[in-house]
Amino acid sequence: RLCRKVFSTWKDDEHTFHRPTLCQERELCPVCAWAYNEQLVADDLELYQLLCSRMGSRVGFAEVEFTLPFEGQKRVDDGNIGELRGLAFECLKEIMSPQGQFVIAGVGSTHHWHSSDPMKGWFPHVHFTVLELAYDKVNDRFVRLPVHLSREDLERLNGLWRQKFEARFGRVGAKRFVTHWH
Repeated sequence: RLCRKVFSTWKDDEHTFHRPTLCQERELCPVCAWAYNEQLVADDLELYQLLCSRMGSRVGFAEVEFTLPFEGQKRVDDGNIGELRGLAFECLKEIMSPQGQFVIAGVGSTHHWHSSDPMKGWFPHVHFTVLELAYDKVNDRFVRLPVHLSREDLERLNGLWRQKFEARFGRVGAKRFVTHWH
């Protein structure tokens, strides 16, 4: 409700410009989330092109989505939705860097609407783009991490997501928690 109601103004030599400001509640506001995600994508593509250029080769990546069963969705509200991204990132780190040796490269965003049908209602979930490039803290260099996970790692990732969610939000009776990894 606050989006685009306040304007920032700046002037150059000849013109005055007015631009609507966003409410910055990107976890809750679809307008801010889309604007923020568009900027993330633009920044990511620019960084990706720079990395590929500097390395002289392509850098692989994975798209990851952490979803919740209906019962879990009801436990998330405006005040705690931001915590989902942290829980999901903890899962990624445990799978991709079990001993904490690597700093994983990627970006994530938390959404509260269904990605394919935004009018469907409350649907909290987390998206990540994870690069196969990571910083090895022990050897002080960049390395490639595999972004193609085994079936066992994917099952472990699902289990971790459930475990971390339930530790924070309480037990959920649903049979499955689902992460999508492509």
